[in-house]
Amino acid sequence: MKPPSKHRWPPLITHAEVPWYIRARNGFLTLLAWLTMAYMLRLAIVVLWDYLSHPIFELTHAKEHNWALAWQRLSLFVYAILALVIWITVWGVKRRKVLRRNFDPRVTPSLPLEEHAASLGLDPREVERWRQWRSVTVQFEGHRIVGARPGGPKETQQ
Repeated sequence: MKPPSKHRWPPLITHAEVPWYIRARNGFLTLLAWLTMAYMLRLAIVVLWDYLSHPIFELTHAKEHNWALAWQRLSLFVYAILALVIWITVWGVKRRKVLRRNFDPRVTPSLPLEEHAASLGLDPREVERWRQWRSVTVQFEGHRIVGARPGGPKETQQ
């Protein structure tokens, strides 16, 4: 059995432990993402600004949008999404009995405690006691379980 780790458990990275260049990289990438989104929405932002500026709720500088051209460009995408929604709905309705079933026939039933403990060469009462503990540290010799004690990584560091 290897000795317990010197690191805290669970392995959390706090703000103080993050190097400055990682924080700078994250800030740069976040700013770049926001600027990219603003650039992609620049026409919508201009129209919204014009619509909400004086005189309010009127377009004074921006031209009215050509909805026929927008529909021509987006119609294939909308039809593809509609076809996928219909396909998923039909598939779900046809398989609703299978989807509602709580029992999965592919899952094998669990072994009774006595049979499972016997297959590992353990006392079933001892395994039942181990199940009552919140966490268990198990000791092995080769591929055999030789013992267990309550506790997890926090308790083994002390």
